[in-house]
Amino acid sequence: MKNRYFLVLYLFWVGSSVYAQDSSIVRDYLVKAEQVQYNNKDSALFFAKAANELAAIGDDSVLYATTLNRLAVVYYISGDYEKSFDYFLSAKEVFERQGDSEGLVFSMNGVGLIYLSEKAFEEAIDVWESCLRENRKLNDSISISKNLINLSIALEELKRYEEGKTYLLQSLEFLADRDDHVYAVMSKNRLGKISFLMGDYTLAESYYLGVLENQSEVNNWEKAYAYTGLAEVYHRLGQFEAAEKAGLLGYEFADRVGAYWDLERATSILSDIFEASGKFAEAVKFVRLNKVYSDSLYNDAKDRQLGQLHLRLSKADNQKLLAENELARQTVKRRNYGLVFSTAGFMLLVGLLLSFRRNLRLKEGYSRDLEEKNRSIEFQKHQIQKQNQSLLEINQTKDKLLSIVAHDLRSPLHSILQILEMYREGFFEDSQKDEALDLLYTQVVKTDNMLNNILKWVNEQIDNIHPKFEVVYPWKEIEELIGAYDFQAKSKGLVVRHKQGGQSPIWVDRGHFQVIIQNLLHNAIKFTPYGGQIHISYVQDGNSVSIHLRNSGKGMDEGVQSVFNSSENIRLSSQVGTANETGSGLGLMLVKQFVVNNKGCIQLLSDSESGTEFVVTFLKVEREA
Repeated sequence: MKNRYFLVLYLFWVGSSVYAQDSSIVRDYLVKAEQVQYNNKDSALFFAKAANELAAIGDDSVLYATTLNRLAVVYYISGDYEKSFDYFLSAKEVFERQGDSEGLVFSMNGVGLIYLSEKAFEEAIDVWESCLRENRKLNDSISISKNLINLSIALEELKRYEEGKTYLLQSLEFLADRDDHVYAVMSKNRLGKISFLMGDYTLAESYYLGVLENQSEVNNWEKAYAYTGLAEVYHRLGQFEAAEKAGLLGYEFADRVGAYWDLERATSILSDIFEASGKFAEAVKFVRLNKVYSDSLYNDAKDRQLGQLHLRLSKADNQKLLAENELARQTVKRRNYGLVFSTAGFMLLVGLLLSFRRNLRLKEGYSRDLEEKNRSIEFQKHQIQKQNQSLLEINQTKDKLLSIVAHDLRSPLHSILQILEMYREGFFEDSQKDEALDLLYTQVVKTDNMLNNILKWVNEQIDNIHPKFEVVYPWKEIEELIGAYDFQAKSKGLVVRHKQGGQSPIWVDRGHFQVIIQNLLHNAIKFTPYGGQIHISYVQDGNSVSIHLRNSGKGMDEGVQSVFNSSENIRLSSQVGTANETGSGLGLMLVKQFVVNNKGCIQLLSDSESGTEFVVTFLKVEREA
């Protein structure tokens, strides 16, 4: 028996020692990840993941959530905002359950950074001001400094430079005895940026050079920011040789860290510097690199992240509210049980009749309270459901409208970009430059008109995407849209034949009709070979008007026709055009859905010899006198 007792104690001691050792290793990995997160993304990610995996098998929830926060920071520095947000939100939920204020504030600060990356500056300011209040209660000077820096960045984006500068100077005061701390260095860098934006180039240069005085104590991320900032200052002062040298150093350090935001900033100023210096080949190189990094930071998926962030945070708050309601319901139950026992005791002391009457009055009062609380809970539940439904509908409507705007403007904007790139790279001779500029001006005017029409329609549809029927003359609308695509057609040598006039008006939503024709016309231009033809004609009977849009070239295969002509609204896979044009496959799906919404029908006719023909039919309106 005695041996068993010592064996249990020994196993307990061994288990405790192993856990303590694992916790120590986790904290060591977290320190290493923080030390290299601004200099080497891969190493920081390795240590952060190792700490997270080891903490996941332990029973310290706060330590596990701390590893989630560190992973979120590493992904944020490298520009992967979606993963960063996921880890911050997971950590936030754990810290809330554990009641850990310090960890919770760290997570919410990260949520503010995601708002900043999505350009939701007012929301970011609200989050950081809340974090700042909590950090002042905790008297955490390092975290206070971090909040002040973040607030200054958001205020800088809103062009509130004086307020941002005040916050940065306060941050330096909190770190007066720690001049080499990363947040002190960061404060000086941001002061350099704000001074530059306020036109004080001498002060901006002074701050940036102050950061770079002690190279060994400054991380690569801050070196990238300081050198790029110096490049901006020297470029503005016309000192192009110094600007080029500083810009290339900024690009080199940003590349070491792998931070896409800093790479985008460095390549942008380098393209301007080389252009101003007359080094056009280098300028083109960095323009292309800048486009790569810009596309990585701002794409369609990232445009939707802010809506998803709002929705997920609302869901988390709703779950918390439901838990509080459940706690209230349990409290009511306990009170009800207490009432029963109190009544029984009172009946024994005072007598059966008096106890019964008093118990009845008390019971009626508690029942009214219970009913009132139940009504309150039901009302809150209804409000939560209504909020969730509203958020889902807003997100769906926003996604659909953004998809329409992006899809319809992609082709004309691509044409404008193509002309500008040809102009910048010297493809035009002197005699052709005026003609190219006239062509560019015409295309911009047409695209501006198209954008105004789309935005006007989107503004009308923002609360309700259902069609608003009106009388529309199809041939007039189509003639206008043909003009918007004039450059794309001419660049491929296409002939667009439009049989105008003489048709009855139709009963449709004008904005929906424009989206339908724009997509079909864009599709025809995309798949018509060089020198081909596009024919648009009309057929009408007693009840309807049919629009026939046919293009020459190779037709679509039977599988695509079968899927499109079916009753299901399935997204087709995107095909490469005759001039290597690419797409998303969204256009025809929108066309089919909008045709059905407008009480019309659409049919795809295609064969390998005569090309492809779309037939769209709408309800006819009798022409008025």
